[in-house]
Amino acid sequence: MALAFHHINKSDIATKPKLFVDKNIFKQTRDVLVTRAEPIGIEIVVGDFLTAAIDETYFGAMLQYPNSNGAVEDQRAFIDKVHSVDGLVIVATDLLALTLLTPPGELGADIALGSAQRFGVPMGFGGTTGMPKQRIGWNDYKIDYSEFSDKISDAHFPRGVAWLMMGPTGPRRLRLAIEHLAHVRGSSCYFIDLDPRFVKKLISNKQFDVARQYMEHVVDQAVLILKNRKVAGLFTTPKLLEALAEKIDIYEAGIRGVFCGGTTMLPQYVRFIVEEVLENRIGFYPTYGNTLMGLAASVPLTPEDQFSITYYAPQPRAVLRVVDPNNTAQTVDYDTWGRVELTTLTKEFFMPRFLERDEAIRRKPRAPYPWDGVAEVRPFGAMEKKIVEGVY
Repeated sequence: MALAFHHINKSDIATKPKLFVDKNIFKQTRDVLVTRAEPIGIEIVVGDFLTAAIDETYFGAMLQYPNSNGAVEDQRAFIDKVHSVDGLVIVATDLLALTLLTPPGELGADIALGSAQRFGVPMGFGGTTGMPKQRIGWNDYKIDYSEFSDKISDAHFPRGVAWLMMGPTGPRRLRLAIEHLAHVRGSSCYFIDLDPRFVKKLISNKQFDVARQYMEHVVDQAVLILKNRKVAGLFTTPKLLEALAEKIDIYEAGIRGVFCGGTTMLPQYVRFIVEEVLENRIGFYPTYGNTLMGLAASVPLTPEDQFSITYYAPQPRAVLRVVDPNNTAQTVDYDTWGRVELTTLTKEFFMPRFLERDEAIRRKPRAPYPWDGVAEVRPFGAMEKKIVEGVY
C-alpha cells in the first residue's frame, strides 16, 4: 500500500490520496491497512469492486483473490478501470490456490502478495521444559493476536510507534504472532533472539558465567536499539526485563508498555517487577499462551489480588480447566492447585482435553470474562522437583 502510494504521489502533496479496498478482503488485512494508512495520509474507501466508481483521486485498489468468502471472481474489468485513471492494483492472494487459478499478474494486477503460511508451516514451541510441540497452522495466530490488540491500551502501546521483542524467535510461532500484533497496531518490531534451551543447558552444566555472558550479550543489543530508536512497546521475559532495567532506565528510553511471559511469576516477583523495575509508570501485561492455545490475557491487578496474576483463555477458541492430576475428569475447587487442561477448537484445529506441562490455581470468573481463570501458572510438578527454566 505505502509503496503504491508513494510511487503514484511523487510530491509532498498527495493528489491521489484514496485507496479502494474490496469489502471481501480478510478482516485482519483490512485492520492492518486502516492502521498503517492514517499516519501517511491515505484515505481507505471500502466497497464492492463490482460496483465501485473509481476516479482520479484514487492512487490504487486492493482486492482479495480468492476473497474472504472463498469466491473466485473475474477482476479483469475492475483492474482495467483502475488502470484507466493511472492507478495501481494490489491483489492479496492465496499461494496454494494459485496452483490452480490464473495468477494475478495475468489478470493485470501490478502487485501481488501472499503468505507461505497457507502451506501449513509447522509451528514449534515448548520453552525449556520438554520436546517442542508442533501443529499445522494458517491464520489462527493472526486471529488470536488481532483480537488481543483490543485488550491493550494505546497509552501503553501507542499505534505507529515501534516495538522491541527480546526473547525466543527462531522457528516459533511467537515471532510471527508478535510481528503481526505490532503490524495490526501500525507498528514495526525489532527482534533480538534468545535461545532458551542453550541457557538451560548452560545452567544444568553449572556454566553460570557463560550463561551470564550470553544474557548480557542479548541485553546489550536491546540497550543499543533503545538508545538509537524510538520504541514504546517491549515483549520479553521477566529475567531479561530485570537485566535490561539494570542497564538502562527503560521509561526514559521510551518504553510505555511491557508484555511479559514465558516463565513462572510468583506474586512476590510480580510485585518486584511492577514496583521496582517498572516503578508503577509502565503498563504491565503478563501473558500466558502457546501455539496450541493462542494467548490468554491477564486481568488488571487490584489490591485484593496481592500481585497474584490470573489469566483467562480466549474462549470459545480455547478452553482451560484446572483438573485433579490423579483424576483428570474432575476439576479442582476454586483457589486450589491442579494441572492445566486445554481444549482448542478453531476452523483449523481441534484438540480436546490436552494436559499441559503446567499447573495453576483455579480462579473464579471475573469481568469481563464469564469463565474460569488460571493463576500463578508454573511447570507441573514444581513443588516436587526442581525444574530449570533458564532466563526464558
